[in-house]
Amino acid sequence: MPVCPNCGREIRYLLEYGKETVIYKFFIMDGEPEWEWIDSSSSLTDPEYYCPECGELLFTTPEEAEAFLRKKK
Repeated sequence: MPVCPNCGREIRYLLEYGKETVIYKFFIMDGEPEWEWIDSSSSLTDPEYYCPECGELLFTTPEEAEAFLRKKK
């Protein structure tokens, strides 16, 4: 399980803000990226990925987010 470099907690998914002004949960399931809609309060245009535990920004590209979530402890 990947660990957040800011808070040190294991994380299974990232929060994505900015995709069509909707907040998503982004996670890896069976080796493939999956998305789950959770809110609609963001106004960013470019996606940014945050730790769901501490809320700190971790990545600004889907590729970085995917690579992080594929990591094993």
